[in-house]
Amino acid sequence: MSAFRGILLLFLSFLAANLSAQGNRLTFTLSTPRNLNICAGNDTARATIINISPGTVSNITVTLTLPPGVMYVPGSVAGTGVSENNISDLNKPVFNGPNLSLAGRFTFRYGIRSTCDFLSFLNASGTPSIVCRAAYLGSFDQATSNPFPANVPSPGFAAISNQSFTGNVGDRFVRTYTITNYGKGPLTSI
Repeated sequence: MSAFRGILLLFLSFLAANLSAQGNRLTFTLSTPRNLNICAGNDTARATIINISPGTVSNITVTLTLPPGVMYVPGSVAGTGVSENNISDLNKPVFNGPNLSLAGRFTFRYGIRSTCDFLSFLNASGTPSIVCRAAYLGSFDQATSNPFPANVPSPGFAAISNQSFTGNVGDRFVRTYTITNYGKGPLTSI
């Protein structure tokens, strides 16, 4: 009888642990930015949320968690039935989504921009990805995008003219430096 109680206790513990887990009613397709430049670049990303449950999923709110230094562009969300809910933290915007019937889906596009803090995140071996969490009546589901690249400038000296000079005191000497951006991101100042 004590073995039965042990198994029952184990089963109830497992059941309680599953009650706080994800609801597994929604699945996600996350498209990441393709051309995000460091320190002032703008780009767009997209999310599709699909109901994989046998019933309707209602009261959906979607929270995006963006990498450090990447911010949501206010007013840029576009998608049928999708609207801004709370954008006080542009690194973690919240949107309202429509109710989804069986096999229903909605897609929305949103703008993002990067600050120079994004470069610090990348230099610290950060891997940029977007976490999408959809909360709904009774539970939530979430997914993480694939890592995405960032366009980073890389300035360097391409040429230096007149590297040596022989002359008298007071003679005029001109040296020209050619600086080239070897990276993928734009360079606005040095």
